[in-house]
Amino acid sequence: MLLSSLQWLVSMVVVFAVVADEIRLLAERSTESTKRIATLVKSIQGDTYEAVVAMEDSTQEVSRDRNWLMMQAVR
Repeated sequence: MLLSSLQWLVSMVVVFAVVADEIRLLAERSTESTKRIATLVKSIQGDTYEAVVAMEDSTQEVSRDRNWLMMQAVR
């Protein structure tokens, strides 16, 4: 009886070790994925900022051109 209890205990320790190792691997992959996602988000934010700046520049240019055309029409 004691031997079977010890064998069961040893098998549970082995199972726990395997599960713990799998959890560690999953955590490592999750960490790496999180870093990649953060890099993508920063890239998207940078691209979005550049797009907003370009749109603002275009809006100002259109406004200047419109004003110039209106002044030409008045003359």
